[in-house]
Amino acid sequence: MKINLPILVCIFTPLTLSCLTTACSVKKTTFTALQPSLEKGSLVYIYRPSSMSNAIVSPDLMIDGEKTFTLSNNSYTYKYLPAGKHIFKLDLSNRYIGKTDYELDVLTENTYFIKASTSLKFEKNKPYTRRFDLTLIPSSIAIKEISKIPRTKENQNTKNKKRVIEKPPEGVEDDQFSINKTRNPFSK
Repeated sequence: MKINLPILVCIFTPLTLSCLTTACSVKKTTFTALQPSLEKGSLVYIYRPSSMSNAIVSPDLMIDGEKTFTLSNNSYTYKYLPAGKHIFKLDLSNRYIGKTDYELDVLTENTYFIKASTSLKFEKNKPYTRRFDLTLIPSSIAIKEISKIPRTKENQNTKNKKRVIEKPPEGVEDDQFSINKTRNPFSK
């Protein structure tokens, strides 16, 4: 049996490309809306859709001056908040422009969606302009956008992270190098 190579390439190339392009989106993205309650407070979703511009930048999100989450590209998270005014701010350096802070007047038992969008603009005689913006989005639009985004893992909540400082082993001074003081960067 003789196989015609050009026909075989024409058949398998689209299949291979399809597999390669969908392999990057293997993450499960089922969105289940939670409900606000009197006990927990109102619900605020903070999300950042996938964008190639500033994709590697993951700013910390401050809520009322407290570092709460790290907002990475193509992720979302949520927070229950009591009624009242709350200030959301992305912790970014001065080289970023845009509306990096947003004041939200939270009402009892409501759900809000805050979108963090980003862009990179090239201008004449300037190297580039990096931008981040926080915007309140209507729920009908936000639910469609957020349903395509995987949820940020629980351990991303920086408020609950505790840094453990280990003491050097006996016989090893703090300023000396020792294999016993190193740790595996891939361990938890």
